[in-house]
Amino acid sequence: MLGMAHPLQNLIVCILLVFASVGCARLNPGGVSPTRWKVTYDHTLSADFFNQDQHSLPWNIVEHDDGSLEDTLGGSTKNIPRLRHTADCTSSYLGDHSIRFAEAWIEADGVGGIYVHDFTASTNDHLLIIVKNRRFSVHYWTHHIISNENPTWRVLSASIVLDGPLVTVGQTLRGFIDVQLVGTSPNGGHRTNRIRGYIKPQVSMNPPDEVRSDEAVNQALQQTAEVTIP
Repeated sequence: MLGMAHPLQNLIVCILLVFASVGCARLNPGGVSPTRWKVTYDHTLSADFFNQDQHSLPWNIVEHDDGSLEDTLGGSTKNIPRLRHTADCTSSYLGDHSIRFAEAWIEADGVGGIYVHDFTASTNDHLLIIVKNRRFSVHYWTHHIISNENPTWRVLSASIVLDGPLVTVGQTLRGFIDVQLVGTSPNGGHRTNRIRGYIKPQVSMNPPDEVRSDEAVNQALQQTAEVTIP
């Protein structure tokens, strides 16, 4: 019974039940930017974060004071990975919080992507940036699990500074991003958000599974790739 489980596990299970009840709301890529901005290159770009090697446990793993691990979902704690932080960004949506992960890729047709994301029990940020011919577009969506809020986002401004072109698989892409958005909730309310900070993902050949397995986002990717950007 739920009442017999660990209190923290109870909380996580309740949150996941709420999340499950909203289906695929988080997969709605609101905030496709109609304007495409120009990437700035600065080979002198530097930040302390670029030289740091930080890791954290998956969101559902708790490390106790004695060093033991607990999976709040009831799973095994053997071979738990330490996730390397590839982003040092903040999101102001519903209170400032950190975004610690970024992926980057470059495909054969020259279209590149940067995916900045984080998942906690309360927020789920997705910032997708598509780069082509030194110009980029922004796609952003999120879902607040507790409040069951799913705004449609509009990009107000966006800037990216990279230490060089996104061209080589295996390169470490260092950059700084700053994106400001406004979201409209189904009830007509408005929220603002600003995501800014540093990234240092290693470039791969393909988008991550979180992007490729999402039909709506994959469609946005294809639409962006088909646009001729001067």
